[in-house]
Amino acid sequence: MPPLPVVALPGVDDSYPPQKKSFMMIKYMHDHYLDKYEWFMRADDDVYIKGEKLEEFLRSLNSSKPLYLGQTGLGNIEELGKLGLEPGENFCMGGPGMIFSREVLRRMVPHIGECLREMYTTHEDVEVGRCVRRFGGTQCVWSYENALPSTPVIHPEARRK
Repeated sequence: MPPLPVVALPGVDDSYPPQKKSFMMIKYMHDHYLDKYEWFMRADDDVYIKGEKLEEFLRSLNSSKPLYLGQTGLGNIEELGKLGLEPGENFCMGGPGMIFSREVLRRMVPHIGECLREMYTTHEDVEVGRCVRRFGGTQCVWSYENALPSTPVIHPEARRK
């Protein structure tokens, strides 16, 4: 088996919480692959992904629209009101993975430095979501934004036209 292509991100260590690591990984994807791919995923190492199904789903969406997909989060009961989220705001939870359209990365990455300087929590998924919302122009899709009840969670305007 060939070795995995591991990227060492400059200036990033394994310190916790991993906000800087996540933001710099997103920046790396933007800087090296933005023109080669339409979709970008950040997922933990214990996530199982059915690649064919994910590809089929993503092909039905328009990557030129700002789309941020994943399992919607608001924080746990103890954290409600303490994450700096306004009513109606959310984030995609980091554990299950986050998917970004090319357009979200194009809009957000130039502002990553600002996002890193203005963090409100120690939760990397909350802070990535805040940055996407502020500069990417969208937030994690809500489950009620399904186009069809039998399809994965997406915003109705996200479908390819």
